[in-house]
Amino acid sequence: MPIQHTRTLFDYTPFIAMVIAIGVALMQYYLQRQQQKQNLFEKRWKAYWEIYSCIQAAINTEAHNDLSHITETLNQVYYVQFLFGREAVRFTLSVAATLAQVEIDLLNLEGYTSSHLGRAVPDPSTDDPEYLKLTASRKKTVANLRRLAREQHRVFH
Repeated sequence: MPIQHTRTLFDYTPFIAMVIAIGVALMQYYLQRQQQKQNLFEKRWKAYWEIYSCIQAAINTEAHNDLSHITETLNQVYYVQFLFGREAVRFTLSVAATLAQVEIDLLNLEGYTSSHLGRAVPDPSTDDPEYLKLTASRKKTVANLRRLAREQHRVFH
C-alpha cells in the first residue's frame, strides 16, 4: 500500500513567501510613484509661487525696487521649461518683460518727480501731458500684470 502524503502548512511556505514578496514589491512601487508625484508637485509649486509672488510684489509696490524679482523670474524659466512646457516658458518670459516695464515706468516717474523738485507734484487732474503719459503707462503695465496673474493658473495647470 502506497504511503499517503498529507499536506501541511510547511508545504505552502515557498508559495506564501512568493506572494508576500510580490506584495512588498507592489507596495514599494506604489510608494515610489507617490513620492515622484509629490516631488514633481513641490517643484512645480515652487516655480508657480516664485512667479506669483514676483507679480504680486510688482503690483503692490509704488516705489522703485531692486531688480531681483526680475532675475528671480528669469531664473524660473529653466525650471518651467522642463516642468511645464513651452506655453509656460512664453508666459514666464512675458512676466519678466512686464516686470521690466514696471521698473522702467517707476524709474521714469521718479525721474520726472526729481526733475520737478522745486515744484509741487502735479495733480493728475492737471493738463501736464508728460506726467499723464507716465501715469497712464504705469496703470497699463499694472493692468497687464493683473491679467497675467489671472492667466497664470490656466498656464501652469
